[in-house]
Amino acid sequence: MKLAYLDQTLKDGLKKNQSIAVILKAHQLTIAPSTVYRDIDMSQLSIKNIDLKRKVICRQHYTHKPKAKPMTYEYLKGRTFIEFQTRLICYDF
Repeated sequence: MKLAYLDQTLKDGLKKNQSIAVILKAHQLTIAPSTVYRDIDMSQLSIKNIDLKRKVICRQHYTHKPKAKPMTYEYLKGRTFIEFQTRLICYDF
């Protein structure tokens, strides 16, 4: 797909206050809206974030997931299956 054609099509649609998804669907462009947003963020198109209706208003949400701590397996040293079997022989049930 030509980037210049996509850029001009998006400009015309944004002047009519259409969203990116509506513009892509109306012109039957086979590109995902997320790709268009990524291209706008990377300045590959002449459209800026300020030109988008909701991109400036809506704040981006971040998740604050706890970081995974590295597991230590020190407590498993010396606990092989052979040692387990020898302990079972020592204990008569």
